[in-house]
Amino acid sequence: MKKWLFLAGCTLSMGVCAQNSPYINKVYEYAPAPGQFVNVMPEVTPEDTETTVLQKVQTAIAGKANGSLVSLGAWGGYIVVGFDHPVNNLPEEVDLKIYGNAMLNASEPGVVMVAQDANANGLPDDAWYELKGSEHDNELTLTDYQVVYHRPASDHLPTPHPTQNQVSDLCYIQWEAANGEKGYLEKNTFHTQDYFPLWIKEDTIVRRGTRLPNNTIDKNGDGTYYATGTYEWGYADNQPNGKDASCVDIDWAVDENGDKTHLSAIDFVKVYTGVLQSNGWTGECSTEIAGIVDLHALKSDHNHTIYNMYIKQMNDNIYIYAEAPATFVLYDMLGNKVCEEDLQAGENTLKIPAHRKGIFIACIYANHQIHSTQKIHIF
Repeated sequence: MKKWLFLAGCTLSMGVCAQNSPYINKVYEYAPAPGQFVNVMPEVTPEDTETTVLQKVQTAIAGKANGSLVSLGAWGGYIVVGFDHPVNNLPEEVDLKIYGNAMLNASEPGVVMVAQDANANGLPDDAWYELKGSEHDNELTLTDYQVVYHRPASDHLPTPHPTQNQVSDLCYIQWEAANGEKGYLEKNTFHTQDYFPLWIKEDTIVRRGTRLPNNTIDKNGDGTYYATGTYEWGYADNQPNGKDASCVDIDWAVDENGDKTHLSAIDFVKVYTGVLQSNGWTGECSTEIAGIVDLHALKSDHNHTIYNMYIKQMNDNIYIYAEAPATFVLYDMLGNKVCEEDLQAGENTLKIPAHRKGIFIACIYANHQIHSTQKIHIF
């Protein structure tokens, strides 16, 4: 029997108002660490450059609430974005909503940082402040952490897992931390592309930041079912989109010493993958981002339309609630369409082909636009 994970999402239309758009206006940097969805989300070819990749990321998530997923890869991989206006820090209110693809037992928390354009040059070259999440004071959280990732040699030979056929290389990408820790990012059979960013010419990638405690449990004890639990609050791609805990508050900002800092408004947001862990056949934890919304600008935008979409599994059926007519499309990780079904307003029941197993992307389309994307494991 197939077992699906529950998904919940609240998505918004992709319209953009002329000024003070609620949505990301520009992507300034995209610097992922290696990972199973790198070079896939978005799709990258060997001919791409840093400039063309940045444009693909811009197309994926700018000007919309919940666009196409962009993967940040393993720990430390990051993205820097901005708005067309300062995002105000209003008292007693959360300020930003970050869309990812977190779901029950599938959380890939990302650390969130914010910055003001203090020098007024329109660039994210000012001081950054981390938003203090629920794990900030956890004794297992490591600050000032640094990791070097190494590109596999051209003559690298894979080391298959002795019992798990889905793990094609146990020692694929080596990493080493400044504190002496070492390990590997494994490769799985669901993603056969190069996990090292194709447009980066150097053979090493260095990432720095806060490393959150591991959040994965091997539920069966034999590597067949990994559950990645959610943290309580304060992180990207940690809580399902439909929950208030997917929002963050600028008031949580702390400086490099961990001291609370008051920011009246911010102009830039940085998100990076906060955990460093490989989870067998399901791959490494990698934060995915589909959009960031200024909740205050959203309230004043009278042109937006809200669509509530919920997906859950019971036995062999997939139940999708759609507030308005829409289309459900399931893709495999090579971009092949597995199934497509029209959704009516209200409850819909679907069956997925019984032979399907692996990692898929579920998309919900309405009015010829993507309103929700989710990564799904079928096992």
